[in-house]
Order: sequence, then C-alpha cells, then structure tokens
Amino acid sequence: MRLQRNQDSYYDLIVELARQIVQTADAHQVPHAAMDVDFEGIPSAFHSAETSPVKVPSQPGQSRHVQFVVAAPARGELTYDDLATVERDIRYYGATSVEWAPYRPTLAVPIADFARTVAERRSFRSDVADTAGLAQKIGEARRSNQIIVLLVDVWSTMLREYRQALAECNQLDENVEEPVTAIMVPLNHDDQQAQVHRRQLTDSLRAIFFRRTVHGDDVMFRSSILTHQAFDADLQVVLEAARNRVFSSGTVHNRPTGQTVNRPILQGP
Repeated sequence: MRLQRNQDSYYDLIVELARQIVQTADAHQVPHAAMDVDFEGIPSAFHSAETSPVKVPSQPGQSRHVQFVVAAPARGELTYDDLATVERDIRYYGATSVEWAPYRPTLAVPIADFARTVAERRSFRSDVADTAGLAQKIGEARRSNQIIVLLVDVWSTMLREYRQALAECNQLDENVEEPVTAIMVPLNHDDQQAQVHRRQLTDSLRAIFFRRTVHGDDVMFRSSILTHQAFDADLQVVLEAARNRVFSSGTVHNRPTGQTVNRPILQGP
C-alpha cells in the first residue's frame, strides 16, 4: 500500500482509520483508576500461570534489517586486471569500495549512504559492507531473515576478485525459485565512459547473472538504473518485495510445540 503508485489510497486509509479511532475513543470514555497500576504486574487474562507466554528476544532487524553490500572497486583497484586497459574515470570512486558514488555530480554522496537514507524512510534499519565473505553474509542473512541488497558497479565485473564474489552470490540463488538477494546496478546516464562501453559491460554482467537477466521479470534484479531518482523508486519496490519474500519463505525460528496436523480443507459436493 505504501508504494508510490498507491500513495493516494494509502493516505485515504490512514485518514479513515484515524477518524474511526478518535470516534471510538470519544464514544467510550475509560474511567480513571483509583490508584496507579503496575501494568507489568497484571496477570494475563488469556493465559494461566502454567501457559504464560515466554518472551523471546527479537533478533536484530529480522525482515526489517537490510544490509547493503557494495560490489565496486576502490580507487586503487582501477588499474587491476581488465580495467588496466580502460583508464576508468576515478571521480566516482573512493579509498574503499563503500565510497563508490556512481551518480556524481548530481548526487555527490556514496550510493550506499543514499540507499540507507531511502531504507530509513521505509522504516528499515541498515548497514553497509563490501563483498568480503559475501557468500557467508548471504547465508547469515537468510538464517536470520534479513535482507541483502547488492549494489553492483558493472565495471567491477572486469576485476577477477569481484567476478568471483558475484558468481558465488549467483550460485547460491541457482536452486531458489524466488531469490531473496536483491541486485541493483546503477549506471549513470551522465557517465559518458559507461555509456560508450555499455554493451560490453551489460554482456559481462549478464554472463554472471544469466538466469536472472534472461527472464527479465525478476523485481529483485534492477539493471541500468540511470538516475538517483530512479534508484530511489526502484529501491523502495525492491525492499517491499524482499520483505514479502522473507515472510513467505524465511526461516521459522520459534515453531509451535505439539502434534502437527494438516490444515482442514472443505470438500465440495
């Protein structure tokens, strides 16, 4: 409902809900207690002492936590491997991978910082990492029902280390019907060098993520994001889609005890 295309309906819902809450509160006045009440000490009306629910500490973030992993070279890596022949423009890069800022000069801040701002607007907690131990990060995220969004610089596919990390990420999703790892590929339309080599870079990316590019309908795979405004809109969609996938296929940590029975199904005449 909170996606931009449903924004008017969402606000209509919020206004109507608020109106009904106020109306109900005015219609049913709650009397003041004769003394202060210790709410923590009040016994549950729905449980006996033997069946009182156990409070399970919530795991950090769960499906509300997103880790942005940046697959982009640091400035010092631009002379390695196949990139050595290109003389890549250094203005988009920093001393580390996470300082990659593909939308300069329009958006001066690193893309990871911008992504965190978008995520915070959507009530997600987030952190940022590079591709070191990427397969392990993905495994841990799946076990704890967290979301990983991979921010990929297409130029990184020309570096052996990053190609290997991305290929490992792709391999983890090979046997999954709906991958929960999102992949976003900014490709600034003002970056003339990227536009000149666009075909070569796109083919290099497709060679790694062939399955996810060949169908072209995976909402969790966003390539050639030309502006930071488009990145903002795409990331909002990706976060909601990723959260829904975690809900439907995530790890259940606290299974109910007792005998397992099949759900009842009505049989027609």
